[in-house]
Amino acid sequence: MYQFNIMQDDDGLWRFELDGINLLIDAYSEKDGKHWIKTPSKAIAFFNLSGNLYGVSNDMKTFRTVEDFFDSMHEQYSIFKSKHIKNISSGRQQNGNSLSADRRA
Repeated sequence: MYQFNIMQDDDGLWRFELDGINLLIDAYSEKDGKHWIKTPSKAIAFFNLSGNLYGVSNDMKTFRTVEDFFDSMHEQYSIFKSKHIKNISSGRQQNGNSLSADRRA
């Protein structure tokens, strides 16, 4: 079972947090070690990467459990995070190369 940090806000929404990924649902029940979403079409998942918010709704009712929704979002998070790290590295290399070229001129 996933070790989610689970909180209920003042409006009654449930927030599941794990590894930088947040899921918001209106209600759930636990069965067979999973958290079943009561109204899947109202569930959303999101993460923040360097001040940019990325999210998706479960409007198509694709995911019935928090765990399945989390797994899908974690794949997206991993892709975005690896691209972000590559962009940062590329930026540093370009800046470093341009500085070297400027010094030679």
